Amino acid sequence: MRRAIHAMVPLLLLLMQGRAALGDDHGVEEDGVLTGPVAVHAAREHLMNREIDAAEAVLHAAGDTIEVVERLALQGLIALERNEFEAAAVAFEAVLAERPTRTAVWLYLGQARFALGEFDDAIEAFEKGAEVGRNLSGYYLLRARAELAVGRPAAAHLVIDEGLQAFPDLAELHREQTIVYLELNLTTEARAAGRRYLDLARDEPFAWLALAEAHERAGHPEEAVILLEEARLRFPGVLALTSRLAHAYAQQGRAGAAGRVFASLLWFDPGYAFKAADQLRVAGAYRAALRANALILEVEQKLPQRLAIFTAAERYERALALEDRLAAAGLRDDPDSLIRLALAALEAGQPARCLELLDNNLGPHEPTAAALRREARAWERAR
Repeated sequence: MRRAIHAMVPLLLLLMQGRAALGDDHGVEEDGVLTGPVAVHAAREHLMNREIDAAEAVLHAAGDTIEVVERLALQGLIALERNEFEAAAVAFEAVLAERPTRTAVWLYLGQARFALGEFDDAIEAFEKGAEVGRNLSGYYLLRARAELAVGRPAAAHLVIDEGLQAFPDLAELHREQTIVYLELNLTTEARAAGRRYLDLARDEPFAWLALAEAHERAGHPEEAVILLEEARLRFPGVLALTSRLAHAYAQQGRAGAAGRVFASLLWFDPGYAFKAADQLRVAGAYRAALRANALILEVEQKLPQRLAIFTAAERYERALALEDRLAAAGLRDDPDSLIRLALAALEAGQPARCLELLDNNLGPHEPTAAALRREARAWERAR
């Protein structure tokens, strides 16, 4: 969102130069201090270069030599750049109360209202600033997003279509068009628009990620996986894409695929070890799960997961052997650990130990604990 908000800033600053024809009688430099329109021009230049503190310093030094309306406009821009959106909106509204024909300021107000989540107010401001906005790609992007936010995808579609007539080769507009089509449940059109977007953003790996996330939000996880698989092949060195693909596999219940992809990341980032081991355990790849688990440094993650792997693999003696390490780490009395240790004790032929581990009420786990107690008592009676 920040990128879209700032898409309009430099061009609008140029358009706002307006009547500041900087001649000798329009402000001067006194003892190194800029005053009047000269100071306004300098502050705008700093803002165009994202030199926010410098712009504020010029504004402060110029004092009352800057017209009140110009000062408010610049204060609003500084607040907008600093993500102080409420302050920005207040400043822009004060400008427009005096100068309602300052079209560019309506667009700035729309940006501030958009960032505050006040989308209806943002749309109203964008409409009033449309004369200038139609020359700026960011206008179409933000206005379409605002229309989507208030549940008007058809209106967003019209905005994007108008934007594409003005900027037919702008990749971001094709991305937004894809999102709008998904909102309208026009899947075929969304695929076509998405391909146009990828053709224009072919060297940008996160273009694939953006489309994949859009398809996921629209309830098309299979389409998301296709895009992420393609992206992984095109950009094998971008770990964020590989990670997102692994998560997508996991969300689809494809634990084996998720585990293998997470495991491929371990060469670059051992921080994926827990997720890799977890998915490999679910997939029944217990040896691989143990190898991934061995890379985990945090005992609080490592030991409970290792216990889960051993019990899932029916290696009950190995599971019971973890009890002392769990106790030393203060993890044995966690309900999940107690249930797994009790199961391991029962399956290892130690029903008395099973009952000892389940001596207390385990809250939400109590139904499972009660079933294990009944089985352990039956086993003891049968002896």
